[in-house]
Amino acid sequence: MEENHTAANIAQRLGEVADAYGIPASKRVAVVHDNAANMVLCADILGTVEEWGQVKGVRTFPHGGTVTITILANLKHRHLAIAEDDSPTTKSLKAKLVEEIDHRWQINDRLFESSLNVQAAVVDPRFKQFHFLDDGKGDEAYICVSQLADRLNTAQRPEQGQAAG
Repeated sequence: MEENHTAANIAQRLGEVADAYGIPASKRVAVVHDNAANMVLCADILGTVEEWGQVKGVRTFPHGGTVTITILANLKHRHLAIAEDDSPTTKSLKAKLVEEIDHRWQINDRLFESSLNVQAAVVDPRFKQFHFLDDGKGDEAYICVSQLADRLNTAQRPEQGQAAG
């Protein structure tokens, strides 16, 4: 978006996009956004526009938590990785810090690989490489997203069969 990110400009652009994709007013039920003031006001503005019906703004609470987890995961995997030339004290300290992060935030490799941020990066065409992941973790993230897509596709098949019959 080249214009200023004012509530009015964002509301206008969302309307243009919804119209371009043929999203009817009956399906415009929510605008999910972070807690930025311009987005809160944007949702309020859209709630007064006839084409948006009774749309409600839905503030995302986890946004801040997701950012925190991303930062902590980066800290854990990049800066607290034990190196061969670390002294025994440094190795012990790094291990204890990683243990503490895992315990308090429950950040383990599985969570990191399957986190929403990593999954979003996998399907986002802007990301060709995953510099924020260790070697091989990008492939695991692709597999995780592929398996999720397969499960969702399989779950939808019975519904489609019932709708047709």
